[in-house]
Amino acid sequence: MNVPFSFDVPLKTLTKYNIRFEPESSEEMCILTGEILNYSVDAAEIMAILAAVDIFQHLTGVSKQKMVIYTDSLTAKKILANKRLPSECKIYADLRKRFLEINRTNNLDVVINKADAHSGIEMNEIADYYAKKRFKVIY
Repeated sequence: MNVPFSFDVPLKTLTKYNIRFEPESSEEMCILTGEILNYSVDAAEIMAILAAVDIFQHLTGVSKQKMVIYTDSLTAKKILANKRLPSECKIYADLRKRFLEINRTNNLDVVINKADAHSGIEMNEIADYYAKKRFKVIY
């Protein structure tokens, strides 16, 4: 989703997901990070996608755009984008249900695309950098 204008990130949503602005944020790029403890990598990725949808949902109504989210987690893509929940992913059923509920309740058109990990995609590399940085701070 291209965001061609400034907007206020809902503080309630930031608090809900324990998200903070990184000091390296600028006028051109807002970097948000959070801490998801005691979950698998796949669950953390799905929860990050849920947070992104929650943060940007109001912009889709204003901009009339689809929301497109890129993830390097094939598991997250399968769980959130497939018509049916893969049988090996039943443990994530509640997260999928929440994702679908947010979309249905807010009449959102969210597309989940797979990005290649560690392949030089700028935003994916930035996300990986901050994930590793946060991990080092926590542990």
